[in-house]
Amino acid sequence: MFFLFSSFFQTVWPVLLP
Repeated sequence: MFFLFSSFFQTVWPVLLP
């Protein structure tokens, strides 16, 4: 579960950046 969340976060991280 944590691994999935971490992967998802890493995928959304660059999108949050300007």
